[in-house]
Amino acid sequence: MLLRTLPYVVEEWESTHPADVFAQESFIFTARRSSQLLRFENDSPSGARTILVDKVEVLALVEGRKVGLRNPSFELDELSADGNGYMVAQPNGWRASGCPGDDCGVRIVQNSNMRYGRIDSQSGDFFIELFRPGSWIEHDLTDLLDGGWYEVHF
Repeated sequence: MLLRTLPYVVEEWESTHPADVFAQESFIFTARRSSQLLRFENDSPSGARTILVDKVEVLALVEGRKVGLRNPSFELDELSADGNGYMVAQPNGWRASGCPGDDCGVRIVQNSNMRYGRIDSQSGDFFIELFRPGSWIEHDLTDLLDGGWYEVHF
């Protein structure tokens, strides 16, 4: 998985072997401008491993405040009534690769879903799965202090 702050496309964090269960991760970056793009991306080679994301928080380290994110724990999303417990879709407030459309590599998944081995992110009702190599979700970060230090938790 790649985590990037754009537009300078600087890779800030990468996991070589994502865990099969949820584990809290974090990294620190320096803002290069007042607005940047935060992207979670599945950069697995063919024979993809899925990436699971939930409870995204961005903290301004010097100011001690949270940077606003819309739908950071994906609780503003709803699943269709088909009973699968997941849905291929773009999460509310985020942009996603290939969504809407047939190339969307993102699923909104209900916690403790039987089809997912009852995995639970321990945060709300839903999490996000990036199930195709190259799939991503991204969110604009605004009101950053140029040169300020920020910590991303997920």
